[in-house]
Amino acid sequence: IDCSHEPIGQYDFCTHNDDAGLRCEELLCSNGDLRLVGGSSIYEGRVELCWEERWGTVCDDSWDDREAAVVCNQLGLISQNNNPQSFRRAAFGYASSSV
Repeated sequence: IDCSHEPIGQYDFCTHNDDAGLRCEELLCSNGDLRLVGGSSIYEGRVELCWEERWGTVCDDSWDDREAAVVCNQLGLISQNNNPQSFRRAAFGYASSSV
């Protein structure tokens, strides 16, 4: 994207009242996409799976560290000792999407 602008740091009439903001629409997901939501960093959160272009949660029945390792692997978030910790019982909050 090409947009004109003044050199960085050289603004004549800008104050913090003029700080820019935005809201982006969420991109459609593809079947099988995974994401973590509600954590305090990108490395933790509620596991959500895309199905039919909609995000849904993953049920914690039979959920343990083995499944957590697979999800971490798929997200490219390999832990230092390759021993991710699984959480159950909505540890990262409830979702409004389907399960």
